[in-house]
Amino acid sequence: MKRLLLIFLLLISFGSRGAITVLSSVTKQFGTTRVFNTAISTTGASLIVVGLTYRASEGAHFKDTLGNTWTQCNAYAGTGFTSGVTFFYCVNPTTSANHYFGNWDGSGTSYYGGFSVFALSGTATSSPLDLQNGQYIASLSSTATPGSITPSENNCIVFTGCMNFNGTAPTIPTGYTGFNWTTGTAYAGGCGYKIQTTAGAENPSWGNMNVGSNGAVNILSIKEPSTAPTANAGFFWNMVK
Repeated sequence: MKRLLLIFLLLISFGSRGAITVLSSVTKQFGTTRVFNTAISTTGASLIVVGLTYRASEGAHFKDTLGNTWTQCNAYAGTGFTSGVTFFYCVNPTTSANHYFGNWDGSGTSYYGGFSVFALSGTATSSPLDLQNGQYIASLSSTATPGSITPSENNCIVFTGCMNFNGTAPTIPTGYTGFNWTTGTAYAGGCGYKIQTTAGAENPSWGNMNVGSNGAVNILSIKEPSTAPTANAGFFWNMVK
């Protein structure tokens, strides 16, 4: 019985890492003005990820009202009046039950796009970004994919973004959860996520793209913490002797 109790205690201590969880999410589309979205609660987040779509001539601009420091991932965009997509993330962010986000960062405003915000728990807080890929497409087919990635470990969360220039709202890839939208100026986009259990190749397909127009798509993966808590077997054995 004591040995069974020891095994049980060790399993509790060494048990699986906490799963990545989406605590809250929100999206906002915008036309030609600086916009802040409605409040979102980010309380308890270990990481906040933002997917931004924008017109390339205005660039990728983003901020929040709590003054967090954001790391921008690869941007995939054309030039001039064309599509652009990118992600931003913040590790160990300052959070709030009323946390606002906007498409302006002091350098300019990202017009004709939108952004989606995801507050996450259970993520790595040291080098959380795993892999990323994407492309700008000068002449769209009815579907668009960013290019494949295979996360380096199990239990990653995978994000994908899409900009459908002068089109209707693209359809979110099968197996992904998120948002899609069209602005009042007909610029369309979306952002979605999937939490994997076993690492496998991902190349999500966005549908309902504006054939012959331009677009941009991207993908990235975010990791769990790299180590699980350690335990002292001798300590537990002494407890149950």
